[in-house]
Amino acid sequence: MEYYLGLNSEQNFNFDLFKNFTGVGMIRGENLCINKMQYFTKDDFCKYVSDYLVYVASSFPDGKVWYRTADLVPHQVNLLDGCDYFFNEAHYLIGTRGVRRNLKFVDTYIKELLSFIKAYNLCSNLGLLIPYVSSIEEVKKVKEILNVLNYNGQLGVMIEIPSMIFMLDELNDLGISNFTIGINDLTTNILGAYRENDAYNNNSIAILKTINYIVEKVHSFNKKVTIAGYLNSILLENAKKIGIDIINIHYNEIPLFFDNQDELFFTSHYKNIKDNYKNIKLQRTQK
Repeated sequence: MEYYLGLNSEQNFNFDLFKNFTGVGMIRGENLCINKMQYFTKDDFCKYVSDYLVYVASSFPDGKVWYRTADLVPHQVNLLDGCDYFFNEAHYLIGTRGVRRNLKFVDTYIKELLSFIKAYNLCSNLGLLIPYVSSIEEVKKVKEILNVLNYNGQLGVMIEIPSMIFMLDELNDLGISNFTIGINDLTTNILGAYRENDAYNNNSIAILKTINYIVEKVHSFNKKVTIAGYLNSILLENAKKIGIDIINIHYNEIPLFFDNQDELFFTSHYKNIKDNYKNIKLQRTQK
């Protein structure tokens, strides 16, 4: 089993620890946005994204680096400088987010993709990961856009909506090379429970059977399965037993998995961008 690193716009890397990681399993585009409180309609922000991707990909010259396009819910985009369309949704966690928003507002999505492709043209070890996919049609539309933009690199899909569990063959036929289980949303969508609810349990029999099915299916394609999200020691052990190939560990969670690490060093940046977002949200709500 391999460990991949998950990033949220961190830059103060502890390079000594990189020997534990084969590559970067996910750079979360939404946290690049929240770090700068800007959106892809802003040219300066697009440059920041491209530069950051080159910085990370250059830090892992022998490993694969995956960028996941921004998976923002409406009220998060509403707060960003450069918000393209302002609206609210009551049930935002199962609403216009991830690839749904991207394909609804294609002009902005193209700006994000061009930011990625600019970096990819300099660092061919970059790959693109599509979040919150619910249908094969969405993947086909993304591929059509990427073809127009002359992107010929690798493409991955987050498996976090139950519908995609039954479309793995079709994803493979489309040439998908990265199957990443998003355990947070997958658990919510299968059990019908938010993370704060007592019914939420990513180690339930139903979730473990689901993971096992995905692993066996994807392995039949001779491809690997990654698991990402808020992991715990029990889930980690279960994932190993099931045969998960890659564990994606976010930078701020490194102290949970590797002993004798300075927790503040790894957690401070992620905490700062979250606190900054909360403060700006509060300020704008009070106006």
